[in-house]
Amino acid sequence: MKTIKKNFSAGSVLLLGATFMVILLLSACATKVPFQYSAEAPAARGTAKVKKDANDNYTISVELTNLSEANRLVAPKTAYVVWMASGSNYAKNLGKIESESSMLSKTLKANFETVSAEKPTKIFITSEEDGNASYPSSSIILTTNNF
Repeated sequence: MKTIKKNFSAGSVLLLGATFMVILLLSACATKVPFQYSAEAPAARGTAKVKKDANDNYTISVELTNLSEANRLVAPKTAYVVWMASGSNYAKNLGKIESESSMLSKTLKANFETVSAEKPTKIFITSEEDGNASYPSSSIILTTNNF
């Protein structure tokens, strides 16, 4: 009977570990898309991130900076609303943007997170008179390209 001895070098172990980490990271990747600049709120910046969760739903996260209060726009409104376009060809109201102090924090930062059963193709933010609007106004503040 022959005994077979295998030697694993430190390089082989590191390569195997690195390969495992890359596979793990790729499987947990989220699509992060910046919002396009807007004439309505030129200083506003932000990103939208979409990630599929373990239940086959989509977690949608929005991070915004330099977004003035809605009542300070040229056409004052009372709320910012996040909308999602998907394959169903209609815009869905995901919710009103809330922050720690009143509408936006003193540092003009706001975050928004929700879950959807449908995968969004585009996310956009409008200024509205009512945070529960059924359809978006023409006042689009920020929008993404298609995911």
